[in-house]
Amino acid sequence: MFAVVDLETTGGNPGTDKIIEIAIYIHDGEKIVDYFSSLVNPEVPIPVFIARLTRISDEMVSSAPLFSEIAEQVHAFLADHIFVAHNVMFDYSFLAFALQREGFPYEKKMLCTCKTSRMVFPGHPSYSLSKICNSLQIELKDAHRASADAYATAILLDKIIKKQNGSLDAFYNYHVKPKNHSKIPDQQLELLPSKAGVLYFADDNGNVIYVTKSSNLRKKAASILSKLHTKRFAGIAASATSIDFETTGGLLLAAIREIETVDAIVPRFNRRISNSESRFSVYETLGENGFLMLHTAEFNKDRQPLVTFSNEKEARLELAKVCAEFGLFTSKEILSHQPELFDESPDSYNEKVVLAIDKLKSYRKNFLIADRGKETDHVSMVVIKDGIFTGYIHLDRHQAKNSVDEMLEMMKPSNDHPSIFKSIVRHVSQGKYQKIINF
Repeated sequence: MFAVVDLETTGGNPGTDKIIEIAIYIHDGEKIVDYFSSLVNPEVPIPVFIARLTRISDEMVSSAPLFSEIAEQVHAFLADHIFVAHNVMFDYSFLAFALQREGFPYEKKMLCTCKTSRMVFPGHPSYSLSKICNSLQIELKDAHRASADAYATAILLDKIIKKQNGSLDAFYNYHVKPKNHSKIPDQQLELLPSKAGVLYFADDNGNVIYVTKSSNLRKKAASILSKLHTKRFAGIAASATSIDFETTGGLLLAAIREIETVDAIVPRFNRRISNSESRFSVYETLGENGFLMLHTAEFNKDRQPLVTFSNEKEARLELAKVCAEFGLFTSKEILSHQPELFDESPDSYNEKVVLAIDKLKSYRKNFLIADRGKETDHVSMVVIKDGIFTGYIHLDRHQAKNSVDEMLEMMKPSNDHPSIFKSIVRHVSQGKYQKIINF
């Protein structure tokens, strides 16, 4: 018997993210014989990009049962069946972790329909669930919803069974503990949580030799120390004698802490953090002829920019709009001493520049990026002030109800860095956060 499973979750980390929908189809080797499906209340806000992908909203799950309320039923429904899913380790790790947390240990034989399809149905351009279903004429009406995906996976399993005449022994997966090739004691690795954060590998002199972020610290450490597929990972495994960690709650803050640490200490096995700047700012300069000039240049906080943009094109475009609105000339035109400029006195012209500067300053962005915290009922905040990364805050659920000014008083200041800015832009553009709070 096969239990074909699909989960929708708030993210990719079993230790910190939550299940928001579950569907299980029981297949007896010939047909589907039973079915279970439920939305699940994760007790945390659903991140924006997950809500867009799954079309599952906070409102939809608000009246759904907690996983703790259905864990026993789910465990019983899975019984001793072979666990089947498309990209099986994702669903298996999530469900096994969630069941273990509720006191229902779970360890079963697995089958991955993605991996198996590659061997049974070779030659297709893609083996994502939607693409392989389309290639094999399997109907998938409501992708990224657990019931639809699990049903399509069950039909795919049915086609695999028929193609193999019921012989699937070569395709089963077993949960095997990765081999530790380092001098780090297994006990240290066992203490690593399945949470987002930063790993610090150290040598026998206590020097940190490698720093890396992860959404799952335990899984990342095991991967580095068992899969010696690169010269760097092999070197880490040979040199590391201890490992420490820091949990951060969300992956954005983990990325920031990794960049801060690597930039500060330059560990032996880390690549040097790039200082190349992509941001462009608008600056004011007083020309020799008495005219104030507005121009764009690469971001430099020491030059006190009026406003900062993500790239040069955006900075030039916004400055051009403001200059057109207030009837201003470009710095190039002013420096070239074009005659029409002298129909107006510097004082009169500069009054318009001051108004334009006020307009540009209104573009400055002040906001907090709220994400999951170190604990279930905590929240982390990344602080952006005047469009520049300023620091971060860790809050419990009571502190998170404070005013923005009160929260800012608890901020841990941090230095802005081009790579941190790029990471923040990437995470925000992908919707990998819980909420934006403007101030």
